[in-house]
Amino acid sequence: AGGFSPEPLSASAEAISLVAEAQAAAASEKGTSGWQDTLLPGSEPPEGLAFGYVKKTHPEKGFSFLLTDPNDEASTVYVHRSVCDPHKLAVAEAVAYKTHYNKKGEAQASAPVWLLMGPVPEDSVVSWCDHVGVVSRVREEGGVWIDCDALAAAHGKEAFCDAAVVQLCTLIEGDTIRFDVELDECGQLQIKAPVWKLDGGARFKGASTLTKPSGADVVVPSGETLIGRVDMMNHMKGFGFLSSPSLPSSVHVHIGKTSADVDQLAVGDLVAFKILPPKSENNKPEAVHPIYKRVGQSPKGDSKGDDASAIGEYSGQIGKVMANGSGFVDCEEAKAAHGREVYIHADVLRKCGLSVGDTISFDVHINSRGQPQVSAPCWKRLSGAMGKGGKGGKGKMDLLWGAKGMCGKGGKGGKGG
Repeated sequence: AGGFSPEPLSASAEAISLVAEAQAAAASEKGTSGWQDTLLPGSEPPEGLAFGYVKKTHPEKGFSFLLTDPNDEASTVYVHRSVCDPHKLAVAEAVAYKTHYNKKGEAQASAPVWLLMGPVPEDSVVSWCDHVGVVSRVREEGGVWIDCDALAAAHGKEAFCDAAVVQLCTLIEGDTIRFDVELDECGQLQIKAPVWKLDGGARFKGASTLTKPSGADVVVPSGETLIGRVDMMNHMKGFGFLSSPSLPSSVHVHIGKTSADVDQLAVGDLVAFKILPPKSENNKPEAVHPIYKRVGQSPKGDSKGDDASAIGEYSGQIGKVMANGSGFVDCEEAKAAHGREVYIHADVLRKCGLSVGDTISFDVHINSRGQPQVSAPCWKRLSGAMGKGGKGGKGKMDLLWGAKGMCGKGGKGGKGG
């Protein structure tokens, strides 16, 4: 196994695989009607952990139920939200967890909890992967490198996880995972889906500047700018959930189509948002328009972009793009501060996915020609309804919470940008 393991593993991967095959055959003979067709129970879990399958989640009540045997209702295991959030369990193929028993002798899950994420091949058996590592450097196209000292020592190279697997398994920088690898046609070690993801790991690089509040009496802030991540996204139904280190870990912020074009968001994206507090204990706080997504990456060797604790100093709109692909940003405050329009390089426009008319929050540096220039990464405003009325809304000011230059008037019935 790799560089980290929460529990001692007494059984070898080979022994686990043999037991898994035998139990899978037995499970196949018994039948699995009413259960997931793509996932057969059967693998022997490591010492100290049990395997379970999600039976039912109750996000509004704060608990979930697992089954250790999908054919036996008596094998139900209770999971409190403090052990694993129901929203996370809802998208997991299987769960590995510790077991304890309450005073009534009923089984309950304890931490640590590992979630099996990503598609499971048809007729496969849940297995405990061979390697353990941490999701590390993120590449521009969305792929990531995995830090695993044992694997690197054995093969002389790092393992890589391509962007498709990252999205399928909802991986973000800092996640601890158990995984298997295969060699691709170029001899590169590639992570295979599915993977086991340790719940409760570091959320993202730069999070040290955004510490979570302590205490049980934390009030969900209304009107305050929050920086956070997309934790879950259902593009089919048009909604998702956000979290922020500025909020208690139990608080998940709902985001829907009226707040932003959710098709532009993916799990792990860094966003800036405001919230409306919940109307009752059974409701979740709601993210409100405008929502900003951080786009682009810092130049190599520049660590400034790793600071995810704040949005840009200025905010404005991409005004024009020249024939060479570079352009300028309309921002009166930045122009007044630097004596000229702010230049944005073609590479920044391309890598950040920006075009004429996009509104961004950004920082400025002075380039070699003495021009004020937009620094990458920056924050892009996502389209969405303005206020509750959409196009016919009340025209709230599109003010990005402290960024200079965003106080443009929305007008009556202003359109969402």
